[in-house]
Amino acid sequence: MAVVDWLGLQLDRVESTALLFALDDLRGDLIDQLLLGSVIPARANQRIPATRIVDAFLRGLGPWAGAHHVLRAIIPGH
Repeated sequence: MAVVDWLGLQLDRVESTALLFALDDLRGDLIDQLLLGSVIPARANQRIPATRIVDAFLRGLGPWAGAHHVLRAIIPGH
């Protein structure tokens, strides 16, 4: 069955060849980016609070929100 848009034109199926990064890798990159922020004190004991913030953010996205897409959009280089 062909897929058509609102004008009745047939749409082509397009698949991305982009690599999907493991969610754990993206999570780690987001924690690193958070720690580089100018409002975060440059102290070794900040990783645990940063991890809690990122984990709460990911929980807020929920399992069906496409966390990979959200994280790839906000983390440079992904």
